[in-house]
Amino acid sequence: PDFEVCGHYEALSRARARSRFLVCYLHSREHAECARFCSTVLNTPEVAGFFKDNFVLWGGDVTQSRDAFRLAQSLRVSRYPALAVLTSNSILQSFGAGNRVVAQ
Repeated sequence: PDFEVCGHYEALSRARARSRFLVCYLHSREHAECARFCSTVLNTPEVAGFFKDNFVLWGGDVTQSRDAFRLAQSLRVSRYPALAVLTSNSILQSFGAGNRVVAQ
């Protein structure tokens, strides 16, 4: 899928500007499940298309990116791969949802 090439705060700003939720993919090279998830789920045309049509997508490897590591800590992620849906106040006004949800 097409990931935003920036930090997650900038990606959230881009999501806000497009009135979309931000999906953050948190990856760890140390977890074998991540490679399997990328090849069998994340890179399928259906999933990639769904993200492209409905969300702004950002990703980071917690072993390589300080930004991804800090986001994982703030969301209390303990298993990888992890997907987090982040929102901002302007998006909340449009959709009426909560402020963050984490799926592991």
